[in-house]
Amino acid sequence: MTRLSEVCALHGTDGCEWTQLMGELRRLWPESVAAWEQEADMGLTEALREAGYKPEANQDEDFPALKGEYRATVVALRPEVNRDTQEKDRYHLQLRITETLYGDRGEGRLLMRNYRIAGTNFDKSPVTDEQKLKALQGLLNDAFTMGVTLNTSSDEALEASFAQVIDKECFVRAWHFSPEGEDRKIQQFVIKQQKDLKKGAERGRTAKAPF
Repeated sequence: MTRLSEVCALHGTDGCEWTQLMGELRRLWPESVAAWEQEADMGLTEALREAGYKPEANQDEDFPALKGEYRATVVALRPEVNRDTQEKDRYHLQLRITETLYGDRGEGRLLMRNYRIAGTNFDKSPVTDEQKLKALQGLLNDAFTMGVTLNTSSDEALEASFAQVIDKECFVRAWHFSPEGEDRKIQQFVIKQQKDLKKGAERGRTAKAPF
């Protein structure tokens, strides 16, 4: 049998005692012992085949959009490039919800935002200079609301100062909407100061958000 020494060590028996025990078991329950020995000798892939396993395509997990007020932590703020053009076209922010203050439960959920500074919009129209400046202003305002002033002396200095935001605690108000004629919900959120969420927090952790 395979791994005889391991089984003997587990049961505190030597090889001779184990052989005698297995001989007695085979005499009393031959079919059961034979099946057990076959399973013990079977590799992982053989076990899968015996179980009739067939691969299945991975499915998207259902994460419903959130409404509420939350405490969160910044887990990422970084430049990202367009996979087709390899052009740096956005700054990407990720927040992880650590506590539900009011509304739908959201602990562990990620909230993400892109500040588009180049390339194209979702409708494939070019990002204008005005949109680029508005996106950068939004990033600076979000960081300032968290208590961080990013360095705007140069693009390089700006990106280097992103490290100040990582692991920073912040507070968000989240909601969602559905485009006209569609069932899907698009998640939205705004970063707020804690004092602006006190009323919501006082209404209780499990209440539904009124917006």
